[in-house]
Amino acid sequence: MRDLEKLKKDSLASIEKWKRHGGFIATYKCPFCGEELLSTTPSTEKDEWDTICTCYECGTLHYKVQSKGYVEAFQTEAFQAAGMNDLEFTQWIYNNYTIGDNSMARELLENVLDYAKGMNETEQYTFLRRIIPQVPDGIIRKVSY
Repeated sequence: MRDLEKLKKDSLASIEKWKRHGGFIATYKCPFCGEELLSTTPSTEKDEWDTICTCYECGTLHYKVQSKGYVEAFQTEAFQAAGMNDLEFTQWIYNNYTIGDNSMARELLENVLDYAKGMNETEQYTFLRRIIPQVPDGIIRKVSY
């Protein structure tokens, strides 16, 4: 495992150099540990960067998308599900997570997601986190139902 102190020192030095040369930076929260991190961002509105990087606080890999002055971070698995519609999301959960031994698992999952459609965003998130806790937080937040 990498030395996190060295990673943090090197990352912050690189970010400071970027800033001194007129580059934009932004803060964002690690999707795993929740610590606030600094990141470089593009200097123009039209550019967008994406990368998989290591949190210099907890050492986990995460995916981030950087635009001018803004960073959005996802748990590494979460970006696979971002932007899926409800049918794609159902299939993705079914393919990637064990739903149980119940032969009606697919129908049960579809009914849970159908039930969630009638809720506001906050209720939906809370409900789905309780019903299917094995699905990462970042995925539930990014899927459009």
